[in-house]
Amino acid sequence: MSNNITLSYLLNKLNLSDSDVCNVYLLGSRLWGSPNKDSDFDFLIILNEGDEDCKKVTHKGNIDAQIISKELYKKYLLDHKFFHLITCFFPEDYILKESFNPLGFIGSINARLFQTAVVNEAKRDWRMTKKYFEKDNLPRAKKTLIHLLRMFLLSKQLIESNFTKVDDFKAVLFYTNQIFFYQGSDWDYYEEQYLPFYEEEEQSLDEAITNYEQNNNNNNNNSSNNKKKNKNNSNNNNRNN
Repeated sequence: MSNNITLSYLLNKLNLSDSDVCNVYLLGSRLWGSPNKDSDFDFLIILNEGDEDCKKVTHKGNIDAQIISKELYKKYLLDHKFFHLITCFFPEDYILKESFNPLGFIGSINARLFQTAVVNEAKRDWRMTKKYFEKDNLPRAKKTLIHLLRMFLLSKQLIESNFTKVDDFKAVLFYTNQIFFYQGSDWDYYEEQYLPFYEEEEQSLDEAITNYEQNNNNNNNNSSNNKKKNKNNSNNNNRNN
């Protein structure tokens, strides 16, 4: 594990045993490429058994962990919630344990369901960003805005790879630095700067989904035509024999 915390150390800190958990993912600033010397280690931990609705956040020292049940994790995967679906494509260095195969459980990703989930979460994030600014909670507002931008950038990578991989989990780093560098708290500035980007990315996401569907349809049609051609050739051979 290249990020300094081992599975055994983590479980010991959280009073968990290896048999308690099926999947453990490292995320947060270390995955997104923006850690500093004071950054916590953020984990998503999936429990093997227990309360089906279990969902809690635990903080121990420099460890922040979101702990949820396997059943709730499955529900989030089937709902195509971005935060949980993206774990299917994490780099190996950020997977401390994965005995439950999330992508195998889903089978295949529904492109339009994924788009709807991302767009709905983005709308919520935009509303919450504005709300945090109005309440002068600038750090929370910036983090929520960055999550929104990251979600669009990573989602587009995933779609353009035909839902096989995410190449760059640090794609939003430029915007992270830009947003945290600016110290102003005027919502009008942020709305002017990032609302056009938000709207463009939402449109771009729709175009990427449309292209994905068209390519799939073309591939399916080609496959069907090849099968018909092979069948006709086989029938012709049988007649000649």
